[in-house]
Amino acid sequence: MSAVHAKVPVLLHDRSAAQIKSGLSLMDKLLAKDVSKGKITQEAAKEARDRVTVVDSTKSFRDADMVVEVSAPPYTVAQLL
Repeated sequence: MSAVHAKVPVLLHDRSAAQIKSGLSLMDKLLAKDVSKGKITQEAAKEARDRVTVVDSTKSFRDADMVVEVSAPPYTVAQLL
């Protein structure tokens, strides 16, 4: 979200379509919350969301200035106990 608010274009990739959908849904929720609190306008939220592009391949990151990789284990805390 920081990159989006900083007006930096963001490329989003995940092997899981469900994870992409979940991430975009969370982003929409957070932007809507900022709009409702008056932190940003609806137009600014739309512009921020429009800067996010979902890509099919990591090859799209070839010309990126910075790449952030996030990895989560495929199990819950309860499974670890």
